[in-house]
Amino acid sequence: MFDFRLQAVLDYRAFLEDRKKMELAEKQRFYIEEKRKSDLLRTRRLQYHEALRTEASKEELSIELLSTYQNYIIVIENQMVIQDERTKKAQAAMAVKQEELKEARKQKEVMVRARERAFEKYKYKEEMKTQKLLDDVSSIKYVRSMRGMDATAQAVRI
Repeated sequence: MFDFRLQAVLDYRAFLEDRKKMELAEKQRFYIEEKRKSDLLRTRRLQYHEALRTEASKEELSIELLSTYQNYIIVIENQMVIQDERTKKAQAAMAVKQEELKEARKQKEVMVRARERAFEKYKYKEEMKTQKLLDDVSSIKYVRSMRGMDATAQAVRI
């Protein structure tokens, strides 16, 4: 029976890889949320620009309303700058976790390959043992048949 002596190390590296996958998934969710917020701010800015244009095209202009829209646009643009920075940080954190996952996968793959090599050696040794046993049985049978000790050879002579 094959027993990989470094199985505990392989299991630990698989555990680390799974943990890195979960951490990456969390960072991806966070990045997507930050990106969604950024997109929402851009959509709001476009809506206020459109409302400002609509109000400016009216014959009866409301300076207070135009000023309010302009102030909203300025506030949203300031929020966009802050949100874009958050999005970039989230993207950078996600990239770090991707690299960590890549490294964890490499470390696990090293152990998987070591296990495969050990299994191939085990199979080879088992095949050699089987072949030696078959050779021994064959040699014994040959010697017996040559000395007339083989049961089948005696039955033929009678």
